[in-house]
Amino acid sequence: MPFFILSDIENYRWGIIIQSLFQFNQKGGLFMYHINHEGKIYPCRAKLLACPYGNDMHAETREELYYKLLAIDREVDVPIAIKNEISAIGRLKSLSSISKILETTPHPIETIIVSLEYAIRNQLTPNKLNLVEGKWNRFIEDAAEDVYENLQYGLPIPPYVSAEVKRRGEQIFEERLDSRVIEYAGATRNISGLKKRRLLDRRIGEFEAYKNFKKYGLTERNFEANLQWLQKDFKTFSEHLNYSKMLTRPVFFLKTVEEAEEEIKKLNNYELLSAYDDYLITITEARNAASTLRYFKDRPDLSDAANANIRKWYDRNAKIAAVWADSTPKSILISMKMAEELDRRGVKRQDNIIGLHSSSVKKDGKNNG
Repeated sequence: MPFFILSDIENYRWGIIIQSLFQFNQKGGLFMYHINHEGKIYPCRAKLLACPYGNDMHAETREELYYKLLAIDREVDVPIAIKNEISAIGRLKSLSSISKILETTPHPIETIIVSLEYAIRNQLTPNKLNLVEGKWNRFIEDAAEDVYENLQYGLPIPPYVSAEVKRRGEQIFEERLDSRVIEYAGATRNISGLKKRRLLDRRIGEFEAYKNFKKYGLTERNFEANLQWLQKDFKTFSEHLNYSKMLTRPVFFLKTVEEAEEEIKKLNNYELLSAYDDYLITITEARNAASTLRYFKDRPDLSDAANANIRKWYDRNAKIAAVWADSTPKSILISMKMAEELDRRGVKRQDNIIGLHSSSVKKDGKNNG
């Protein structure tokens, strides 16, 4: 498809428009990000034409797309330990419950991200505090009934029973029987009375969980602070994973420009658009990614082995990122070859500011050349 031939006046007008758009983007007015077909999140460079990835794959911040990406696809499942902790105390207080998993998993960052996202989503459940409080209020009432049953048979209340439950059970005992013992089952070996003791003993695990909840549970006091660390760490680890995807998975990373040119022709439109995104990374972006992935500070809520496994992930990615940052000249040449191929096929490019071609990617993603 031929290039537009613009007059000097038209060129001047386009220059003013483009400059205005650039300045507006710099102020945050129109700047957007998108998720490409490989699940990588990039700054969207589309200006005047609609981006080929569609509106539902765009957002004003990377963070919005990190959440959206997890809703579309995730590489690992939420660990049971995370679900158990949140079920018990209403929140995720740290990453310590998955420390053992993080010691050996080949996907430590992905595991952390899905855990944090699950915790954030759970904490933002409508009326979360009321739900948590209601759960333990029901426990207190149910357990107090068992205490009452023991008291009426003259059985001593074991030390694992919390003060709240014991106090409530004594209150029920006074209300219903005026605190009068109907039989001392400990002496008479009354079967019904001894059964009540066994029922109370079955709650030992629940009393331990309640004790843990009182110490660490979600409350109005810690709600905001807990949500803040979850969201901050989710954003940080998601950014690092996205940098990793950007710099460790480009299609032609180890190929020469000539080899890449031959491979480019074999890609379907979806694959080529996603690969093109990789090669639109600027040297500044590459260096920022390399710098970010260079260091990992050990976390106090994780074991030494878990921190070592995570550090290994960062070290591996940092080395690749450094190589990528040094290979920018080759990357620019490869990106030019991709742009030529996309234009030859009539596929709309995400960076095509004036819009030499307006056709969109066909649904089958096939090479239309």
